Amino acid sequence: MESNVTGPTPEAAADTLKALSTDNDRLSQRRVPWVLLAGFGAVAAWFVAAAATTTPRDEYEPPATLWLALAVTLTIVHLIQKETGIRFPKVGTKAPSRS
Repeated sequence: MESNVTGPTPEAAADTLKALSTDNDRLSQRRVPWVLLAGFGAVAAWFVAAAATTTPRDEYEPPATLWLALAVTLTIVHLIQKETGIRFPKVGTKAPSRS
C-alpha cells in the first residue's frame, strides 16, 4: 500500500470536514422552497421545448433561449444560496503543483 504524500494535510482535512458538518447542520435546519427546485425543472423543460420547436431554414438565427435559460438558472442558484446559506463548490479541480 502506497502512502499519498501529496494529499491534504490533517489540518486541511479537519477544516473540510468541519465545513461539511456546518453545511449539514444548515440544511437540516432550513429547507429550500419547492418553488425554486421546481424552477430548475421548468427551465430545463423550457430549453428542451425551445430546441424541439426550432425549425432551421435558410435565414436561421439561433434563438437567445440558451442565454435566457442560463440567466434564469443562475438567478435560481443565487436564490437557493441566499435561502440556505450554502455555497455551491467551484467547478473544476485544482491544477497539480509542479515541484
